[in-house]
Amino acid sequence: MKIVLGIILVTLVIAGLGMYLFFMLNSHDLVFCGDITQVSGNTMFVTRVYTSDLNANETLSEIVATMNDKEDGNMTAEEMTEILATYQNIIYAPVVMLELQQKDANTFVLTGSVYNGLDEDGEPAEADYSYKNLILTAGIPRGEILAAQNIYSEDVDSEGEPEFKERLRVVDPILIEDNMGAAFSFNDCDSFRLVFRGVDEVPASVTIAMTYDVSATNPLNFTSLSDGAMGLTVTAAYDDAGSLTPELTMSRVYLAGDTVKGE
Repeated sequence: MKIVLGIILVTLVIAGLGMYLFFMLNSHDLVFCGDITQVSGNTMFVTRVYTSDLNANETLSEIVATMNDKEDGNMTAEEMTEILATYQNIIYAPVVMLELQQKDANTFVLTGSVYNGLDEDGEPAEADYSYKNLILTAGIPRGEILAAQNIYSEDVDSEGEPEFKERLRVVDPILIEDNMGAAFSFNDCDSFRLVFRGVDEVPASVTIAMTYDVSATNPLNFTSLSDGAMGLTVTAAYDDAGSLTPELTMSRVYLAGDTVKGE
């Protein structure tokens, strides 16, 4: 009997060590390499670049810096696709897409979507990793937020505009701080809509902070990221012809305890 129990204990120990080694071999750190920003008219893109290959970290970081240092401040979709495709097996490149529209002198609508990646045609792509527990907060320093809603692709009105639909099992966006802020929880959607009003004295602007986790889509890949964070500010601006060409500024996100989370 003692021999049997000993064999069982040894087997369990070996199995435990095997599971530990399996976990370690399939768990890597996601290293942040930088943000690639693009602005085209009133549409803005922020592509975050992560890698799980420490050997590629420095190269990818240099590529991101080169992209952002281009003289025109942008790069073609073909250039980005070619470079990112080279590292497609070792990177996670989620994309935040924003569009600013002006309704009257001081009223603006900011529509945004978050994707785990875009393909060469600009369509959502299947990625090896996906964001989880995405929370978005927005604030406007001068003015007020008039409305905030999550967008579901199937809910549009007769004019093709997003239509609000209450979901009993979903936490809907809320307005906070006397309508100077809004909070969103992305439970079952990837897009949002924010209507805000500025004041005459200063350009209208809205600041957004996102927090999220990342996990591998493959259950046997234990690579993950906790407390990811991104901050940006969209400010209304105009070109020489008077067309709306918003400015996009990246910033750090400070969470509770004055600890900088993320990048």
